[in-house]
Amino acid sequence: MSRAGQPPARGLAALGERIRRYRQDQGWTQAQLARRAGISRDAISRIERGLERAREATLRALAQALGVEWSQLTGEEGQPRLFPLPDEMRVQLVRSLMELEDAELEEVEPELRSLLERRKDGRRKKTDRKR
Repeated sequence: MSRAGQPPARGLAALGERIRRYRQDQGWTQAQLARRAGISRDAISRIERGLERAREATLRALAQALGVEWSQLTGEEGQPRLFPLPDEMRVQLVRSLMELEDAELEEVEPELRSLLERRKDGRRKKTDRKR
């Protein structure tokens, strides 16, 4: 994976095809999926055509709206997770963060980075103890 939560560029077309297939399996239009996932219809169109790299939050919202697992949507076997939350909780958390104004997000960003670093450090220590 090229960046956390995103398939490699060569996989954008395949990702878009999977999203389109799951959407059509539901009998939904792009606009219907967009409403359910909380993103724009234009974004759905660009993602399905492989023209736009979706952020992790967008992919999680799409997976939840489509009723599929992350691995089904992205074609990955799994994804390393820093926080073992159920998908629906992760999507809710990300959506809540996305609703913040820029100033509010900038205010919590250092706290989030610190939390992530502490979590990573904890995992490193566990790995070192196992050796």
